[in-house]
Amino acid sequence: SATALLGAPGQGNYAAANAFQDALAHYRKLKNLPALSINWGPWGEVGMAARLSENSNKHWQAQGLSPLNPQSALRTFQQILRENESQVALIQIDWVRFSQNYPSALLKNLVRIQTPQKSALSFIEQLNAQPADQQRIFLNDWLREQVCAVLELPKSTSIEPRQRLFDFGLDSLMAVELKNRLDKATTKKLRSTLIFDYPTLETLSQHLANQMLIIEPKNSPQSVEQLPKEHDLFQLNDLFDALENISDDDLTQQFTN
Repeated sequence: SATALLGAPGQGNYAAANAFQDALAHYRKLKNLPALSINWGPWGEVGMAARLSENSNKHWQAQGLSPLNPQSALRTFQQILRENESQVALIQIDWVRFSQNYPSALLKNLVRIQTPQKSALSFIEQLNAQPADQQRIFLNDWLREQVCAVLELPKSTSIEPRQRLFDFGLDSLMAVELKNRLDKATTKKLRSTLIFDYPTLETLSQHLANQMLIIEPKNSPQSVEQLPKEHDLFQLNDLFDALENISDDDLTQQFTN
């Protein structure tokens, strides 16, 4: 599978198994034994990719991967068998689009991407340009637009702050796409489980505001109550756990001291 070359979100074990097959083919070639490993891209009409949902297929095509035509793939397979190669990748892919969505060291020197001239303000610049009391509203609206874009919903779609995004049909691949969008916009490397840890607009917005973007009033920092940081909450939980395991006498002694 091409997963051994390109990787795939949530499929580390599958990629490792295929990489082992690639290595085995090269090892056998060194021993003058017959071997050929083909890194196939997704096939259309048949195979694993054909069993994916319509949304998943649309996701991959949006990332630059298109399904292989079975007849063309089989003809290419016959041609590959006549070559003396250990490993061949057969993928129908838009490398520029794929590398924009999944930047990697492998593609860094293979694909040249022309960076367009900046004509519009970045998300961070737009956010910082908002009045202090409007920044959170701007962030919420922007997040909703990003979710709608990934789900291919109209931008005007209403999403309740506490409604789970997965209830709208968001799957694991789309969650990665959404996380990558947020990475690019915030210029931060967010955790891979971001959307699973914060699965609603409310929790996701609060996390970005308090942990990553650090939205603060410009003129009167003391006018808005600061929310506790994530590590402070962990310390508070540790304190509660310790208090649950202490006896009444020990607790009284601690307060006395």
